[in-house]
Amino acid sequence: MIPSVLRPVYLWAGDPRWCEESLEELGRRIRAKTPGEIHTQTFYLTENSLDPALAQARTLPFLMSFQILRLKEAQCLKAKNFENLERYLSAPSPLTALIFEAASGLERKHPLVELVQAHGEVRFFDEDTHAPRQGKSFVNLKFTAAGKSVDPAALRRLEEQAQIAPSAVDTILDQLILVSGNARQITDEMVQAFEEKFSEVDGFALIGAIASRKTARALVLLRELLDQNAGDYFSLVGLLHWQIRRFWQAGMLLEKGEPESLVMKKCKVSPRQAPYFLRQLRMIPNAKLAQALEGLFRLDWNLKTGQAEGEAALESWVVSLTGADTVVFK
Repeated sequence: MIPSVLRPVYLWAGDPRWCEESLEELGRRIRAKTPGEIHTQTFYLTENSLDPALAQARTLPFLMSFQILRLKEAQCLKAKNFENLERYLSAPSPLTALIFEAASGLERKHPLVELVQAHGEVRFFDEDTHAPRQGKSFVNLKFTAAGKSVDPAALRRLEEQAQIAPSAVDTILDQLILVSGNARQITDEMVQAFEEKFSEVDGFALIGAIASRKTARALVLLRELLDQNAGDYFSLVGLLHWQIRRFWQAGMLLEKGEPESLVMKKCKVSPRQAPYFLRQLRMIPNAKLAQALEGLFRLDWNLKTGQAEGEAALESWVVSLTGADTVVFK
């Protein structure tokens, strides 16, 4: 039977890194209470209806003692699916945990939130009180493992980035360790120089081409970025996520009515960069930014699991964002 400490359904909304960490935590809890093998399967709700996942939830795979079903892109779930979900949750399988994962833009009043709260657990990671502690711990552990220390100002800046875009920070820390060479300490000046270089030379140019729907120009810039990163697809995906995440966060804050000067400060945009940043931001709807972030997360997953080739997948990601809706990376 399902361990009493578990719920039949979870909804995790926020940056994918916190979702991955929560999945590891949940897996440990299940293994501590359930002997045997645990089966994990992922469904993308933009590509499939919810029904296949619910059918799988009722049937435990052969020789498995428990299963975790990950339902990604839950923000795309339509109200017509809720009736079947509610019917399942009225009598859920005791050997299945459903995990809905949504982008950070999921509204707290979304019907899915209320339904999951009635039967399980909902967590919004962007505002989760544990995030600052995890951000600080993650940064410190990374530098300690590399034999380096970090000055207080740099640590504060990186902690904030770890909370804003944790899935990109791992790559940023790797790059900082590399460029610091033999220096024993990571300074705030190093971090600022790294952010300025990427923002001005690389990130803004590509995002500007995407915002202007200039497919050919965006693909040329992507090729330049790949050359600069020596074909390191993982680093490039992480850096792009970090930059686009800043645009998405700024858009959300502006929609809430916060003044531009405060938004630029919260998003770590310098006064010199602010006019260009805001001009590009106004060209891209926040829904498109959320789509871009979700696409990068899926791309990162597909690269790490060998389900995609880096250059072709990144090109398809760019083309899909600049208007060719029929092109999808696999």
